[in-house]
Amino acid sequence: MLQKALIAVWQEKGNKAEMTDIADWLLARKEPYAHKLGNKYVASIYVPRTVWQVF
Repeated sequence: MLQKALIAVWQEKGNKAEMTDIADWLLARKEPYAHKLGNKYVASIYVPRTVWQVF
């Protein structure tokens, strides 16, 4: 699913694509596992690194 997201976003936006575009693409899908990936992707972008070090 992540590969599909990368390809779709690249085809749409080319080198102007951003990480959030991939997360948005995943979150727009109907599949629950796409939402899980999209949410994890968003969390990895926006949560400060120090918070992840706690885990």
